[in-house]
Amino acid sequence: MSLMGPVIRFILELQVANRSYDGIVRQLQSSQKGVSDRIFNASEKHNNHKLARHIVGIERWGQHRLCCALGEPLVMDDADGYILRESHSGGHIAQDFDIARRETLALAQVLSATAGIEKQKVRHNEFGPLSVKGWLMYLNVHAEIESKKLR
Repeated sequence: MSLMGPVIRFILELQVANRSYDGIVRQLQSSQKGVSDRIFNASEKHNNHKLARHIVGIERWGQHRLCCALGEPLVMDDADGYILRESHSGGHIAQDFDIARRETLALAQVLSATAGIEKQKVRHNEFGPLSVKGWLMYLNVHAEIESKKLR
């Protein structure tokens, strides 16, 4: 874990400390179109495709980690195994992001209805243990920041 990991974890957890699941879900929903549009409108350069695939990969990897809060075993993998194949176009990657985000939103609904989930922490490779809300915020912030790098 880098020195920045605990700082980022603190910031993420601070952002969600007094937020409801509904509020976090609304934020995930409202950012979806902007992220998807940036992916769709990015030029067809290799670096853009690589970054867009990374965004989707992190979204899917985060879903796997969130499922650990529901009892699935933790596998200390990374996002590489969740990244799309290189042959996708920007339009297809945008569709894949929309699908992945809808899956995140559905998972957030399940998590919010699960008793005791607030106490669950799931390890992030760089940031250490994050709460479920912290993970959801991480997925939102990651997609927003990374998609703004697309040109």
